[in-house]
Amino acid sequence: MLATRSVVPPAQLTSALTQEEVRSHSASIIGPALGGMLYAASRTLPIVGIAAGYLLSALCALAVPRDKEASRERRAQPGGGMLDGLALLLRVPVLRASIIALSVLNLGGSALDLLVVVLIKANGGSEAEVGFAFTIVSIGGLAGAGLVGLLHSRLSPGALLI
Repeated sequence: MLATRSVVPPAQLTSALTQEEVRSHSASIIGPALGGMLYAASRTLPIVGIAAGYLLSALCALAVPRDKEASRERRAQPGGGMLDGLALLLRVPVLRASIIALSVLNLGGSALDLLVVVLIKANGGSEAEVGFAFTIVSIGGLAGAGLVGLLHSRLSPGALLI
């Protein structure tokens, strides 16, 4: 999302963020099926696929244009590094609360995913049923992405965050 903000004009930001959400949730639907097919072909193919994806992601990140003038200005000022960003996060109450809440949600989300898999399997569910459960979640995310434009026009960023 931060990279999107650095390359997309503000007038197009809502549309770009919506597209980013659609891509993310679409990948959540397609990815597990593709991973299952690769695993069925060979146990090493999913690992090769993941490594190739990370390599492609790194290459794309390197291709993002940078504002060299702003970078020079930041380096000329005292500070301006990672610790200043951390200090800002700790100094602004909304950002501090958001970072803490999102950290807990990410940790809880991963644990919840594992719990869903364990519960489905413990109750005699198949791998296909586990995949179906996660597909339903991704479809919900796609539906939510469709609401982004409407919600951005009616609610403030703070209200959307909550």
